[in-house]
Amino acid sequence: MQTPPSSPQLNGYQESLELVRYEGSLLWQIFGAFLLAHTVFLGFALSLALTEDALAQWQLGSFLLGLMGLLLCLPWWSCFRRNSIYYIFRMAQAREKEPVGWDLVAGKGKRLAEGECVQVGGECHQIRGVSRWLRTRRAVPLLIIAFALAYAFVVAASGPWWIK
Repeated sequence: MQTPPSSPQLNGYQESLELVRYEGSLLWQIFGAFLLAHTVFLGFALSLALTEDALAQWQLGSFLLGLMGLLLCLPWWSCFRRNSIYYIFRMAQAREKEPVGWDLVAGKGKRLAEGECVQVGGECHQIRGVSRWLRTRRAVPLLIIAFALAYAFVVAASGPWWIK
């Protein structure tokens, strides 16, 4: 028979779960702030660059907005990577502090995250297909790259190489 976790053990586990929740929340708040800012910024840059009389012509304003957008993708990428690492670190800490036999974050929780079929209540739970490969740590960088490519298009469509 297993001994129940002591109060200090349980408190340490609860505190580690609270840190996981905090880091996850912070990660999405930062992502949302950058996404909103970049969506508005890119929309403005594209609207200037894609007008009929401006496409493939030297446009200082569009060109500078595109360059600025490209540069602003760097802090977005950096903040996402940094906060992702903190989140992964906090999850590892929670797994380490989980009382033996609880099987919530460690054990079944970790196996589910890795794509394995996990039995709970006689049912198989599994992350399959694209969702298994395209997890947050891959999907968000792809989105940031998509924004960077759109900014690069604005730069290419409005750069000084179009001066006649």
